[in-house]
Amino acid sequence: MKPNAVTCLLLIACVLNLLFGCSHRKAVPLPELEQAEAVMFEHPDSALHILQRMPKPTDKEQHALWCLLVTQAECKQLLPVPSDSLIRIAYDYYKPTDDARRKAMAALYMGTVNYSLCNAKEAQAFYLEAAEEMKKTDDYKLGYLVMSGLGNLYLYRDLTDYALEACQKALDYAVKDSNKRYEMASSRLLARCYSLKKDFSKSIAFYMRAIDLADSLKRWHFCCATKAELANVYSGLKQYDRALFIEREVLKSGFVSEQLYYGIGMKLS
Repeated sequence: MKPNAVTCLLLIACVLNLLFGCSHRKAVPLPELEQAEAVMFEHPDSALHILQRMPKPTDKEQHALWCLLVTQAECKQLLPVPSDSLIRIAYDYYKPTDDARRKAMAALYMGTVNYSLCNAKEAQAFYLEAAEEMKKTDDYKLGYLVMSGLGNLYLYRDLTDYALEACQKALDYAVKDSNKRYEMASSRLLARCYSLKKDFSKSIAFYMRAIDLADSLKRWHFCCATKAELANVYSGLKQYDRALFIEREVLKSGFVSEQLYYGIGMKLS
């Protein structure tokens, strides 16, 4: 029995639909990529180890994710990134897609890498792009990372009012995420902003908040470095006794800093 025209058309439609669906089906992430992303925030060194040991993906989507995660792991460990060539692969892949989270992350790390390469204007443009894409998500961690990166860049460029706004948003995201480590870091950024604006009472309050959080999280180095910054604020206010007390306290804890020794020497001279 010969198939009629309607049956033939239905068969053709089914085949075309199958082919179209296969060509647009999202690739399932490789197990190594999923594993690396799962441990990224707490153990970026382990994530990088996983990524470096796995075969480099040949699928474009998988390769873009691999490039993004490798750059993320390197940046989180403050490792030197010689160029933006790797993260640009991820950025170019995700930019035309509708994946707001990946687009924001790729733009974020394009900004981070360019900032580390002293390309401040380019970094700012990428951070702002990341901020726009991030608004389309409900990822508070990503929100913190974007706004803290942007705030830090604004501080570097002496754009204090913009820095203050960005750092306040970073703190808001940290609180929403219930992430004390992010809250600690953004509090110190805000302290620096207020110090530059000569609002020393708020600067001291945020430094104390950062120090208390660092102490509770047992972040010894961060705590000592932040106390040293606080001592500088008191020195600027000519409260030398208080500044000297903090500096001596930091040195007694074992924290070594030439700037601290210099500061103490200047106050005792």
